[in-house]
Amino acid sequence: MKTKEQVKFHQEWGFRIKEIDGINFRRQGLKLSSFPPDEHIPINQKLARKLRWRSLVTSILMDESRKDIYDFMLATNSYAITDFDIKPRKKINRSLKNCTFQRPSLEVLIEEGLQINHKTLERQHRKDKLLSDRKQWTRYMTSIYYRSEFNILGAFHEGRMVGMLITYEAEGKFIILMAFIDRKNSSLTQPMSGLLFNMVNDLIKKNGAIVISYGMDQFKGKSSLNDFKRRMYFETYPATRGYILNPLLSIPLKILVFYMIKIRKVHRPSHKWEKEVIRIFQSYRQLQTALKREKESKKAPSSDNLYYGKGSGSETVRLSA
Repeated sequence: MKTKEQVKFHQEWGFRIKEIDGINFRRQGLKLSSFPPDEHIPINQKLARKLRWRSLVTSILMDESRKDIYDFMLATNSYAITDFDIKPRKKINRSLKNCTFQRPSLEVLIEEGLQINHKTLERQHRKDKLLSDRKQWTRYMTSIYYRSEFNILGAFHEGRMVGMLITYEAEGKFIILMAFIDRKNSSLTQPMSGLLFNMVNDLIKKNGAIVISYGMDQFKGKSSLNDFKRRMYFETYPATRGYILNPLLSIPLKILVFYMIKIRKVHRPSHKWEKEVIRIFQSYRQLQTALKREKESKKAPSSDNLYYGKGSGSETVRLSA
């Protein structure tokens, strides 16, 4: 699936995606984000000027020395049970023993999937109308169910769907679109361990060697989900997210950071809001540095634009669980 097809699918699902100067951006309230979220994009003065007044914050994935985000990816042609360490191996075996894995019917995907969504959103203390509204969820699942680009797998225990995993292929790698479970009896069923094990092996069987992405996350330390990804042999590919800020936000932000560092002498932020302010400011400065370098490079005839390519495998960082 090409990027244009990804954009079309997401627009059908209600995502607000618009092309600006050849780059796709998704709007979420007062924020813009480059789309697809894992695609490194070129950045230059012209694009920055167009984006500056389009939103309060514009997030762009790029490649710089300071890393603040990473993509969990697995590249393999073998995913045997014997390859895993003892702890994840036990969970996979428990899942395979207590669950059955198959493509759910559309009716089950809609009805029981919606129930899993509600429990997941409640547990995560967040809202998402696409996942929680029956009408939108039905349209969402119906639009992908009969398309060959999407791989849908459900985990069932005692006749009830307790987990679902949906992937699709995009630009040479597979993307995990959805990975949700019902936590009731999950210590017994371990649905995601079995879902991921079966899905990866099915994709390998059909395609040979594969690359599959389990989504992006900030450098926030450990979490149970990220630990799970690492135990399932997904590695971290670091990247940088730069911010273009609306002048209405950038000026007050500079004043606030100056106050925090010069007046209050905050060198190691302890409060959550302080950490967030510093993170946004660092990402803003990072992108400004890149723009400055791009401007200076125009002096050389062969350097009209600055381009950030995809990270190489040599950037892979394996973190211990």
